[in-house]
Amino acid sequence: MLQLLQRQPLSSASREEGVRAAMALSPEPRQRTPELSLNPQTLKQFKVNVTLDPDTAGPELILSEDLKGARWGKPSQEMPDHPERFDTDPCVLGCEGFTSGRHYWEVAVDGMFWTVGVASESVRRKGHIVFRPNMGVLGLQKYDHLCVALTSPSNTYVPLKKNNNEIGVYLDYELGRVSFYDLSNEELLFAFPPVSFNGERVFPYFCVLLSHIKLSPRG
Repeated sequence: MLQLLQRQPLSSASREEGVRAAMALSPEPRQRTPELSLNPQTLKQFKVNVTLDPDTAGPELILSEDLKGARWGKPSQEMPDHPERFDTDPCVLGCEGFTSGRHYWEVAVDGMFWTVGVASESVRRKGHIVFRPNMGVLGLQKYDHLCVALTSPSNTYVPLKKNNNEIGVYLDYELGRVSFYDLSNEELLFAFPPVSFNGERVFPYFCVLLSHIKLSPRG
């Protein structure tokens, strides 16, 4: 079970110990799912222009002026309250949600702790987010050199190369597929088993702690 940390003044050692405890990974992660016969080159035909929604951005999250990037830090001014906003953890959604079709976007990630994926519109936004089955997020989560897919009933280890900082995300709404690609070699990192979104709107999802992200100019 994964849980983001409550941000309070902590020593570096205490922060690392807390994050490791929050990860609480299964000692024997399940094997990755079979690869799909797709690659980033063929998926570019489904590329969408993802921008970040400032009305959903959580605290300690600074968005770039073009809404294509986010970094962990304290904003210069307090963000107004919105029912759509993550009020505790440094998470943010894309502006546009999807209820049909195939969609692909690319994001550069760098730092200690981040999550990239998709979230249902009903995802919890108030209080600390606990990553558990049926919580509404399908994503990859990284802490330091460890990367996992947020699968059920336990997380699945994903071998992420040290120099890989660009990830492609593919959503096929009708087939209920979400998959992630390593753009350094255009290979599949992980594909979730098919799910049903039950007609609910699905959004690009990002969470950034001690990290930063940058969306591709066209995705």
